[in-house]
Amino acid sequence: MENKYRTEKEGNMLRIIALKDFSDVKKGDRGGLIEGEHNLSQTGDCWIYNNARVSGNARVREFAKICGDAEVFEYASVSGYASVYGEAQVYGHAEVYGNAKVYGWAQVYGHAEVYGNAKIYGKAQVYGHAEVHEYARVIDNARVKGKTEIYYYAWVCDNAEVCNNAKIGGKAKVSGHAKVSGNARVCGYAEISENAKVRGNVWICEEAKIFGNAQVSGNTGVQEFAEISGNAKISGNTMIGGHAQIHEDLKLWPAKTIFPVSITTPINNEDCVILAVKREFHIISFSSNIKKEDIQYISIVEENYLTNIKTIRQLYGKEVYNSTGR
Repeated sequence: MENKYRTEKEGNMLRIIALKDFSDVKKGDRGGLIEGEHNLSQTGDCWIYNNARVSGNARVREFAKICGDAEVFEYASVSGYASVYGEAQVYGHAEVYGNAKVYGWAQVYGHAEVYGNAKIYGKAQVYGHAEVHEYARVIDNARVKGKTEIYYYAWVCDNAEVCNNAKIGGKAKVSGHAKVSGNARVCGYAEISENAKVRGNVWICEEAKIFGNAQVSGNTGVQEFAEISGNAKISGNTMIGGHAQIHEDLKLWPAKTIFPVSITTPINNEDCVILAVKREFHIISFSSNIKKEDIQYISIVEENYLTNIKTIRQLYGKEVYNSTGR
């Protein structure tokens, strides 16, 4: 098979020169720098442009493009229709493939994989055994590491960090200085932002929001339109949903449940939080109009415990109604 390029010595590297027309490359075009012909396949339309460098045991093949001042080195691989440009770096045993793009000053290294239509840019870092794929974005100064997975249309941006075994999917967004770690799962349209910290076996989904200095951990689930903010700390086997809002200094620790409205007839169309405490139900209202007689039926069957009902009463400044469980 006819070679598509030759090389010319330039310092400690080799400048590639096209021997024929292919893709957007014309015969005689001078490309980037390689350390040896093992760095750039002679087949396919892959090419190294400008002053980009590929060295070590790194490989560029198929239809991949390396442009600008980008660097691919050590044992890294760039293939498929992927492109690396700007001043981006791909190294270690990292792999970039599919239609993925890595650019700006971004770095992908370790055993990380970026593929599909994913984009890594800005000064973002993806490393460890992290995977970013489908249409996911990791941008700005964000860091994704460990065995994390960012997928579908999820975004990790600003100075956010995702690590350990966390997974961010759907159209979820992690931003600000937020940190998601452990085995946490964030999906749907959920947002983790500002200085929030989510860790453990937490599941954040649908349109839930965690922000401020809030901390959510343990086996907590936050779903629907719930918001956790301020200095709130939620842990244990807690479930939060509906339009529940927990904020400021509320601290709930292991073995309690916060449910959204779960009543056959709405209470004056107002949202409330239902706390199941030793088979007795405590309803924290966001409206002073709720009356005890309006409560017809509560469909919670689990027995759970809440130890700090006094704190909650003081926090919301509302009356806490009691109703016998059924």
